[in-house]
Amino acid sequence: MASTTNMLKKNITQLLTVALLAICPPSEAMLVEASGSVVYMSGDVVGDECKKLSEILTTQTIDLVVLGDSNGGDANAGFCVGETIRKNKISTVINGVCVSSC
Repeated sequence: MASTTNMLKKNITQLLTVALLAICPPSEAMLVEASGSVVYMSGDVVGDECKKLSEILTTQTIDLVVLGDSNGGDANAGFCVGETIRKNKISTVINGVCVSSC
């Protein structure tokens, strides 16, 4: 009886896991775009944001970074973005939901 109960619990757990994966939307890469002297960054942090921001900073003078609508993500990338912003003495604004490194 105990093994039947354990098997049932295992099957239910597997079904719930599959169901949750099916209804959760995939994480989209953070949008990083410049407009004038402002960089807009929104979406989940996936790892290439620091490189994108650095590339923009090599070609444009940026005074403000607007961060928003992010559920977090890759912590190291978030820390790198923060360091890049501080190193370049750029002001920041949070617009919407910004979880974690913001």
